[in-house]
Amino acid sequence: MPMETLWPKHQIWLESCGYKLRSRYQHDWVASWKGTNKDPGNCEDSVVVTYRRVMDATRISDGAPVALKVIWTNRRRSDETRIGQLFSSPGLVTDPRNHCVPIYEVIDSPSIEGMRLLVMPLLRPWPNPPFVTVGEAVEFFRQIFEGLSYMHELNIAHRDLHRGNIMMDAGEMYPKGYHPVHLSKSKDFRRYATHHTRTERPPKYYLLDFGLSRHYPEIRLDAPVRGGDKTVPEFQGEGHKTPYDPFPVDVYYLGNIIFEEFLSRYSNLEFVRTLVSEMIQNDPKKRPTIFEVVCRMDEIISTLNELQLRRRLVRRAEYIPFRLIRDVVHFMRQARFIVGRVPPMPLKPVLATHKSAGEEGLEEEIPDEEAPYEKASGDKALDEQHPTQMSTDNVLPRSSVTGVSSA
Repeated sequence: MPMETLWPKHQIWLESCGYKLRSRYQHDWVASWKGTNKDPGNCEDSVVVTYRRVMDATRISDGAPVALKVIWTNRRRSDETRIGQLFSSPGLVTDPRNHCVPIYEVIDSPSIEGMRLLVMPLLRPWPNPPFVTVGEAVEFFRQIFEGLSYMHELNIAHRDLHRGNIMMDAGEMYPKGYHPVHLSKSKDFRRYATHHTRTERPPKYYLLDFGLSRHYPEIRLDAPVRGGDKTVPEFQGEGHKTPYDPFPVDVYYLGNIIFEEFLSRYSNLEFVRTLVSEMIQNDPKKRPTIFEVVCRMDEIISTLNELQLRRRLVRRAEYIPFRLIRDVVHFMRQARFIVGRVPPMPLKPVLATHKSAGEEGLEEEIPDEEAPYEKASGDKALDEQHPTQMSTDNVLPRSSVTGVSSA
């Protein structure tokens, strides 16, 4: 069934579950431009979803924007649901080091066997809007390193980290919201969406899509699996036949994202080049662990002063007259931030702006230095803190029809 027609068939059921689709995906939708002189391109209900398996919706209880992701439980084995729910469990979801996208709810289609929906916050692609300062880029590096180290602490490898599997909660940057498909437009599609900079309202970055992720309680060697990044040295030539350690590959993935998206584009981030070069070297045994990467990144940050962090990101081969104009505009903006005492990087871990339905304490205070985070590690964390989370027996999807299979 084409996804464009699938959603209207589920619209009434989804509303009974507490989620409202946009007008185009109502079962009785009639195009708003029909019988008028309106240009369909100016009508909100002309906008179709970009990704076939992800639909935007609104949570009826509080108006929060959410994303509904389709996974097929009867097509291939996947740990996506149970790993996602582990990181969404009460003991982990409030930890600011946790950068795994939370799953609010799991619901199974009442009419299509094997179709499961994961309800998650609506997130925004991390490069949009563009980064402006060195400090904004450094905070992005810090958060994604922290997020992967949190996964690896629990002996979980992501195995498919690429630019499309990192997103951000931009709720603070866009206090009036934005359209879920045409990101530059307002929610009502009538104007352009206004936003603050990342410096003013720091976003929280999330790792997502755990379809290839796996928990490794003991043995860490596994059969190669190709994700979105096809450049992994271990998988080249005959390497695709050799068992590999997925944890150094995760480190390679993040290093390659920074190399391709930042070092190759901007000229004033050279202070991370040595670290990134070590992360993407061909021999996986010579790559630093993600825990070493986090420590190295903290050391690098400690050497950067406020002036360096506030500097504008300068593109390679930037046309000099444009550079001068941009420098002046940037100086004026940063002067305003300095007067307003806006730090170049967040002073505390960035908290999520979204909450689960009925959840009031998600944005809890961050422990201070006298009350450090209690670090979990490996199987002990999974067995002692969350003994049931890694079992599919404890995934309890909701269905409006008794007897619908959830397997």
